Amino acid sequence: NKDILIMLKKHGPLSFSAISKILDPSMKKPSLRKSLQRLKKKKAIATRMSNGGKVFYQISQGLRGKEVAAQILCCGANELFQPV
Repeated sequence: NKDILIMLKKHGPLSFSAISKILDPSMKKPSLRKSLQRLKKKKAIATRMSNGGKVFYQISQGLRGKEVAAQILCCGANELFQPV
C-alpha cells in the first residue's frame, strides 16, 4: 500500500494499467486491485473518471484522506496536494 501511495505522490493520478507497469516490485493484478480497494476504503485514495470513461487513481484531496495518506507515508498532509 505504501508503495502505491509513494508512486501516486510522485506521478499524480494514474490508471490501473500505469500503476501495474510502474510498480516495482510488480504485483499480480488481483493483489493490486485488493490493495487499491483497501486504500480507497481507508479514504487515502480517490478515483476519477476521464471523459473516455477510464478510471484514474490519485491521493484523496479531502482533508481526512490526505491525513490518512500522510500518516501512511510519514509526511505532512500539505505535501500531498495535487491539482485536479
